[in-house]
Amino acid sequence: MKVLILLKDIGYEPKDFHTTLSPEDLEYSGEYEILEDIDVNIKVQKTDIGYKIRISGKTTMKFVCSRCLDEFEREYVFEDENILRKGYESLERLSDMDVETLTIERDEIDVLPLIRDIFIATLPINPLCSENCLGICPVCGVKMNGVPHNHKKEGIKLGDIINAAKRR
Repeated sequence: MKVLILLKDIGYEPKDFHTTLSPEDLEYSGEYEILEDIDVNIKVQKTDIGYKIRISGKTTMKFVCSRCLDEFEREYVFEDENILRKGYESLERLSDMDVETLTIERDEIDVLPLIRDIFIATLPINPLCSENCLGICPVCGVKMNGVPHNHKKEGIKLGDIINAAKRR
């Protein structure tokens, strides 16, 4: 699938586009599950140096909490802005703007790879089911959210922990 935008039709006034992508269209095969279609909004505007493109989107995803390992569903929103320049200009050194600049060669651009890159780059590294998630007890392995824990600091043996784990 391609999501093509004809740049020759874009002027100095921002032009909005909307598309809906299925999880299969995005070709994402990461550790989190996309649960529904992805709504994507694209805003393109001609500038003095090229075209400014802003891509934003949202969907619902299933994450795994990095503290307690519970699965949870949450709306995932992503957004980024880039500059598109025609041709490969020789640059003596990179400026801050060049980091966000993409070069294009034609009057049309397939924005699907850009959408995919923004989607993946903005995924959370350590998603949390809640900001105050206490995680898993390092001694007994029980989830500590809402469960009182009183372990003795001395006298816990590795064998006791293994036996307790086997009984579960």
